[in-house]
Parts: sequence; C-alpha cells; structure tokens
Amino acid sequence: MNKLLFETLHKQGLLCDASIESIRKDSRLFSLHWEMKTILYLGILLLSGALGILIYKNINSIGHQAILISIGLICGGSFIYCFMNKRSYSSKKVEAPTVFFDYILLLGCLSFIVFVAYFQYRYQLFGNRFGLATFIPMLVLFFSAYYFDHIGVLSLAITNLAAWVGIAVTPSQILLANDFENGTIIISALLLSIVLLLMGIFTSRRNIKAHFAFTFTNIGMHMFFI
Repeated sequence: MNKLLFETLHKQGLLCDASIESIRKDSRLFSLHWEMKTILYLGILLLSGALGILIYKNINSIGHQAILISIGLICGGSFIYCFMNKRSYSSKKVEAPTVFFDYILLLGCLSFIVFVAYFQYRYQLFGNRFGLATFIPMLVLFFSAYYFDHIGVLSLAITNLAAWVGIAVTPSQILLANDFENGTIIISALLLSIVLLLMGIFTSRRNIKAHFAFTFTNIGMHMFFI
C-alpha cells in the first residue's frame, strides 16, 4: 500500500480524517506470493496430466504423429521462451527474469519427458536399451536445473537419476516381477542416497548453487531411510 499517496490526498482535502486514520491503522501488507505460486504450479501439473489423459483416450483418432508434433511444439516453444528470456548463469542463486519463467520451464521439461517416453513406447527409439530412455532426459533435466536455476527441475532430474540407476543395474525380469526386495536394488538405492548426500555437502561447501543442497540432502535422506 502506498501510504504516501493517501497522506497526499488527505493534505489536499480529498480524504477525510476518519478515512486516513482507518488507512493508517489497517496498512498491513498481506503477501499472496505462495498462494499464486501454488496455483501456477498446480496449473502446470493439471495441464501435463490432461495431456496424458487426452493421449490415452484419443490415441486412435488423433494419430501418433499429431500427438508427437503437439508435444514437441509445446516443449520446443517452452525452451525457446526460456533461452530468450534467461538471465546470465551464476553459481549463486539467480532469480527468475519473469513471473511465468519457472512455470514455462517446468512445462517444457515435463513435455520433454512425455515426448521421449511416448517416442520410445510407440517407435522403440532406443530399442531394448531402456537406460538411454531415462539417461538422456536426465542429462537435459540436470542441465536445465543448473542453467536456468530451477529447484523443481532439479527434483525431476534426481528422480530420473534414480530411475536410470534402477534400470541400469537391475535385470528387466526383476522390474517386471516388482521384486523391490532384491539385494541389487537395495544396495543401489543405498549407494545412490549416499551420493546425493555427498552432492548436497559438496554443493554447499563449494558454493555451487548452494541453495540446491537442501534438495540433494532431503531426497538422499528419504531414500536412505526408505
């Protein structure tokens, strides 16, 4: 609230004494920052979910090529916007250049994951090398997280890292059988959690995106105890 403006209006006789006193008493600010961020993030997740439902229900009538082109356009447009509006890279925290920047980047990353997954499912882009289907998106997500400074994308990248490790070290029959008590999976998860904890320590001490340290440590601790 611009209190100086109301004081000026009062001096000019445009506001009565009762009104200016009421404004002076009730001049506390209330931030809607987190409410707006929650709504915008929810909107991106709903849009991504709706895209998946649309594909599932209309796969035969829309056509695979049309679906892939649509997803590719959303993904490409989002990344083009981010590259055109980004700020210079810094090892310290970089604020988003626009209000919608973080959400458009998240939309682009989610669309890219859907694009690669759908391409692999329909056309077997990587054949039986399922690790590549998670490794390539993982690289893109880690690059996007650091280059554009986005903690949400970093969480997606770490999740993709866990998926890649699980696929890389585990025979496919174990995954198909949902045998998550297998020793290979347990040991791999423990080692990955330790790596994430070390990444959190390294990130914090070296001051390389130090605000990412909590995300590394938080996910690493959860994975370790699970």
